[in-house]
Amino acid sequence: MFAFIREGFGDLPVWKIAAAQRGMTDDNLIHSTNYKYLDEKGEILDMEGFQVSLGPLALPINLRATRNSTLVTITWDDSRDNPSAAPTDRMMVGIFYANYRDTFTLEKETGTTRRDGKCEITLRNDDGEVCIHPFFARADNTAFSEDKAITLPDTE
Repeated sequence: MFAFIREGFGDLPVWKIAAAQRGMTDDNLIHSTNYKYLDEKGEILDMEGFQVSLGPLALPINLRATRNSTLVTITWDDSRDNPSAAPTDRMMVGIFYANYRDTFTLEKETGTTRRDGKCEITLRNDDGEVCIHPFFARADNTAFSEDKAITLPDTE
């Protein structure tokens, strides 16, 4: 699973920045934060517990999501403009699929900023429950927020 996380994040430095602040490597931080949510085969046991992002940026107020088949709509309230919550912070969304517990997808380019108050993403399929993990990134990728896990049931 950690290989999927590393692949999903690519050159996005979420874990590198958080690890450097703690005097660790990114691999060690990902593992020490999330090992308890995986089974011995590396499959997700707890999609909500798994931490996708760490950082000092604030999550918005009333962060919530709905699902209609493959379309997920995430909404929030946030008019702040301060060091922990800039209007230009970009939304990203980690996705775990209950029926595919050994995979992870990261939507890095949602085209949505904090000031928008709404983000829509399309799931790769509508088969089963999903757990999304929205979080924010500073426009220059120098800071990130923690994620918030939101489980969305199968819509069938």
